[in-house]
Amino acid sequence: MTTLIASSRDYGALVKEDRVHSSIFTDEQIFQDEMERIFHRTWLFALHESEIPKFGDFKRIQLGRFPVIATRDENGEVQLLINRCRHRGAQVCEAPRGNAKRFQCWYHGWTYDTKGNLVGVTGPEAYDKNFSSEQHALPKVPRVGSYRGFVFASLAEEGMSFDDYLGSTKQFFDIMIDSSPVGEIEIKPGVVNKTMYRGNWKQIGMDGY
Repeated sequence: MTTLIASSRDYGALVKEDRVHSSIFTDEQIFQDEMERIFHRTWLFALHESEIPKFGDFKRIQLGRFPVIATRDENGEVQLLINRCRHRGAQVCEAPRGNAKRFQCWYHGWTYDTKGNLVGVTGPEAYDKNFSSEQHALPKVPRVGSYRGFVFASLAEEGMSFDDYLGSTKQFFDIMIDSSPVGEIEIKPGVVNKTMYRGNWKQIGMDGY
């Protein structure tokens, strides 16, 4: 899913022991490199399993530059599907969360199930006789890992394993979850306030007091 693009930029010249160049925060090409080399190649937190407890429950999330549908299939498995129709690339699911056994693209009506399989098209007689539904399923996020209900995803086909990525941080998950009287936690939807921030992601945590 991800392709590492070579960059001729000398990042070493932008980072000194006591300072960094301001372009680290403002240069569009640097941001694109960060997406390709960091966010599209490592493990990213996706959601907690309790957010989609039942068959058909879904939540729309974003992983790097990819819109994703997180849903629970009929076998109880969490599926992370790229939220782009295989016909013309329109966003299939627009609701932020809910329950649906089918996801239908608003543009031309292509319909997918909770595993991303293409299960219906509008006017099937108009398509070539060799048209294959199996070849037009929604792409899945290449790698998905879950630890004690916390679901992570990687957009890279290969790379560090999920266990190696978590490493010793598992103990902090254990401490938090084991402190619950029932030995697990549940995340319930509440009021969500979203703010569009026109700035670099590295500045979000600055002066967080």
